[in-house]
Amino acid sequence: MAEEYDYLFKSIVIGDGGVGKTSLSVRFSKGIFTDDY
Repeated sequence: MAEEYDYLFKSIVIGDGGVGKTSLSVRFSKGIFTDDY
């Protein structure tokens, strides 16, 4: 079953490798943060 949302956002995160783009995206989308690399 698809989830229903009040808002839908799309974003693009640009930057060098190893600076935390994925961690930032996961933090905002799922509310968790991992500091493992």
